[in-house]
Amino acid sequence: MSWTEGYVTEIEYTHGYYGELSPTLQRFALLVAGFAPPPEQGAYLELGFGQGLSLAIHAAAAPYEVWGTDFNPSHTAHAAGLLEAAGVTAHPFDDSFAEFDQRRDLPKFRYAGLHGVWSWISEENRTHIAAILRRNLLPGGALYISYNTLPGWSAALSLRDLLSLHAETVGAESQGLTGRIDGALAFAQELADKGAAYFRVNPAAAEKLKQISTQNRQYVAHEYFNREWHPSPFAALAEWLQGAKLEFAASVHLHEQMGAVSLTPAAQETLRSITHPILRESVRDFFTNQQFRRDLFVRGPRRLSALERRESLMATRLVLKAPIANVPLTIVTAAGEVKLQEAVYRPILESFAKSGYRPMSLGELARLLPNIGPDAIIEAAAVLIGTGNAHPAQPEATVEKVKTRCKALNREIRKRARSSGEIGFLASPVLGAGIAVNQMNQLFLTARADGKKTPEDWARATWDILSAQGRAVVREGKALATPEENLAELTSMARNFANGYLPVLAALGVAE
Repeated sequence: MSWTEGYVTEIEYTHGYYGELSPTLQRFALLVAGFAPPPEQGAYLELGFGQGLSLAIHAAAAPYEVWGTDFNPSHTAHAAGLLEAAGVTAHPFDDSFAEFDQRRDLPKFRYAGLHGVWSWISEENRTHIAAILRRNLLPGGALYISYNTLPGWSAALSLRDLLSLHAETVGAESQGLTGRIDGALAFAQELADKGAAYFRVNPAAAEKLKQISTQNRQYVAHEYFNREWHPSPFAALAEWLQGAKLEFAASVHLHEQMGAVSLTPAAQETLRSITHPILRESVRDFFTNQQFRRDLFVRGPRRLSALERRESLMATRLVLKAPIANVPLTIVTAAGEVKLQEAVYRPILESFAKSGYRPMSLGELARLLPNIGPDAIIEAAAVLIGTGNAHPAQPEATVEKVKTRCKALNREIRKRARSSGEIGFLASPVLGAGIAVNQMNQLFLTARADGKKTPEDWARATWDILSAQGRAVVREGKALATPEENLAELTSMARNFANGYLPVLAALGVAE
């Protein structure tokens, strides 16, 4: 059998960053759920790391010895290049899971992670992963695993099979994979347009087809056109991981831990009546029609007392990832639209803005806002983290330890931004994780680091880079024509950046 084992290698995977792999976030999620997290030290493992951006960011920003494998050598080479440029020592391999299972030079890990991998591998490889975890994850260690799940994928299972079959049997090799994907999508749409009963009785499948047709073809190729594609019910995954002595602890998606914002009152009532954890999570998936789970399993989970949980959470530092003007107080969850309490959230947000967006412990927030109360502070922190507008912060001593290597990695990423927008994240020593920063804002940061003082100067420096490559700013889908138009648009963007996200990025240790 080919080393690719039916996995798409013709088209490279996207350069995504997946924050749920961050131990900083995982620790907070375990605390909220009432479990003791692993210590903030030791080794970290990522299995199937793709282009390796998450691996590199966590190797730079978090205080762990990072190991990982991805069987695609081009992915491993990309990850190694980022790590080398940052001067970060880590251990990326291009072993298959079978080969990695045979290694006897691995350390014992406190944390392990697989983002999406489980859904696209064979039963044999799942067996190897379970064996790797059984042998190398320490007692008390945490596994993060995300995967396509049922029942959310039920309606579209046959659509995916049709697309894959068409690409394999009708598409010509000369078309390339992208051409075969486009042909398969067009064929499926033709069936829908001609009234195929499948699409009539499964409107979710018709919507999924429209959604896929608009998505990046790199993503579509890896998401839908691998030979192995197996959405896994939660109960089936939990059974697999029992062999590695792993028990379900919590969802990393914090809203899913909080029934008040993610479930209807009727759903909450039903789930409270179910004591078996596997059945309870499975029923939750039916209430939300879950398509994608992001779970934490622990090898020997230890429940915290109410006092231990509160004290640990109160000691945890929180930091915003967005200016308060950009933080919505209305969110949409599986339960519908939820309005957050102004009397709770507004004072918390304003406290961060008044302090220059510096990290604050939940205990400090509770002291600053005595009318809100510790439990409401904890819940608000979890909701803000769940919306992506806040994040747990690392201890100050850890921030100092990783600051230099984050700076080096970010310089390499910003250097690449001169010619490509593929990497849209930078490493934050404060978060121990990545933060989204688009290409233009990366170029503004580079100009600022090079001594340019004003937004006008950043815009001019950025235009010099773009114009030298014959490129232009795109506004409303159209490239701007003249240098004056480009410079005016860049200047507006730079001013907005200076008045908006720059103070936040400075507090996160990302802006030099």
